[in-house]
This record gives sequence, structure tokens and C-alpha cells, in this order.
Amino acid sequence: MLTPTVQVDKLSAYWGHDDNCACLQIRALVSGLPEAQRKNRVLVMVQVVVDDSNRGQEDAPAFILAGWMATVNNWATFTERWQAELDSEPAIHRIKASEAINLKKNFAGYSDRERDERLLKFVTLINDCAFASVRLSLKKRDFDALLKARGALAKMYATPTASIVSRVIHFAVDRGMRQTFEFIFDEGIMTAKQLEDMYRGALADLPAKAARMVKKFRHDTDDNFYPLQAADLFAGYVREDLIAKAEDREFESPVWTALQKKPCLVADLDARRLTYMRLAISRLLGLDPF
Repeated sequence: MLTPTVQVDKLSAYWGHDDNCACLQIRALVSGLPEAQRKNRVLVMVQVVVDDSNRGQEDAPAFILAGWMATVNNWATFTERWQAELDSEPAIHRIKASEAINLKKNFAGYSDRERDERLLKFVTLINDCAFASVRLSLKKRDFDALLKARGALAKMYATPTASIVSRVIHFAVDRGMRQTFEFIFDEGIMTAKQLEDMYRGALADLPAKAARMVKKFRHDTDDNFYPLQAADLFAGYVREDLIAKAEDREFESPVWTALQKKPCLVADLDARRLTYMRLAISRLLGLDPF
């Protein structure tokens, strides 16, 4: 099932707790509703983890963002199982797609088959806990030719980040989801100031109903927040598939096949969509297309 549906009546055991308990913050969200309405309200937060496929993507031929969506409880379960798998012999410090694909560092000495067998165990954990994936690719030559301008549009990160957030939230609104969404980005994608600007921009640009669903943007690292390792793995394999397509060949990998089992929200920014965005921005500003 694509939409998680954990209900408020799961909180019934907590209504007798005093105000020193941590559950007060959750109870306060629905304390102004009659019990019948409280029981139908979905409160579970969805955390969307997003990583890029390579450091320094601003100058790369393509900019790629990808990640996964799961509830807070599912990510907590995922993290325990992920650590156990990391600790399995031979132990791995963390999962990095570039290391796995190129058989370096944590995957040095692995054969292709051994690498795939090990990664498939991690992908099983992802598929057990995440309810959907999200991905975006943007060719640098298209961005430079069609959209690059001064200010926020001078950097490539802004447009893809805004697009992937918009895609997720509009998807949620269309399906009547009531959860709030926290977006967790790998700290290498943009600076703290840029992330704060993106958050303010999302709240300003989205319709009011959709903006209320965006709880927070924040940075984290894949050592501190393990779901980002899952996002990195997906982003790395998205890149490998795009490289293969550019070379007119099929990317054959059991890991890539397994990573595609969950529904995926595709937010690719091709030349057509960039042209539309350019015209929309020009109309908004009352300018000729730049």
C-alpha cells in the first residue's frame, strides 16, 4: 500500500499521562477535536530522505537527487536492522554507492557477485520499510541553456530541490494524505543558509494546504541518519542507469532491479519542463523570456 495509515486512536492509551510525558506534543495536536474526529485523524510524520549521486554535481553533466519515503516508526525499525546488517561479517562501516559500484574501500576485494549479494540484503530492508521512492535528474546543458539566470537560478541545486519537494507534496495532497512531511537532505547538497532559503521558498510558493504539510527541512549525515545511506544507494544506481541509457545500452543489475520494486515519484526536469518553467517565471515577473 502506497499511503501509510496510522490512526490517532493508537494514542488512546496515552490520554491519561500527565503533562511531563513526551507524548504531550502529539496529544496537543488533536486536543481541540472531539474524540470521534480524533480517531480519524492521521498524525504520523513521513520523513523523506534525499541524497545526491556524487559530490560536486554543480559542474557534472547531470544533477541527480533521489531518496525514499517512510514513516518515523518505519525508519526507526529500518535503522536497527540496517546496523545489524552492517555488522554482519565481513563488517561494513557504511553503504556508499560509489564504493560498492566501483568495488573500493568498504567493498574492496568483493567480486561483482559478492557485492550484489551483499547489497541485496540492504535493499530488502529498504523495501520492507519505505513505501515509495523519489528521483530527479537534470542535465546541466539544459539548465544552462534554458533556465540559468542571476540570483537563485544561478545555482543548479535550487531548482531540482524545489521540484522534488513540490512533486512529493502535490502527490500527497492529490491522495488526501494528512501526514506532515520532514525533508532530510544530505549535508553536502547545499549549505545551511541555502537549505533555510529553500524551506522559506517552499512555504511561500506552495498552496496553503500543501505548505501546511511541510514540517521541516534539515541536514544530516549518512553516519548519523542511516536512511541517507539508502538514499545514496538509490541515487548512485539511478546515475548508473542514466549513464547506460546515454551510451545506448541496458544497465543490467539485480540490485537496480530490486531498487525499483517500490512505486517511484519521478520529478525529472527535461528540456520541455525547463522551458515551461522559464516561460512561467517570465510571465510572473512581467518580463520577456530571458
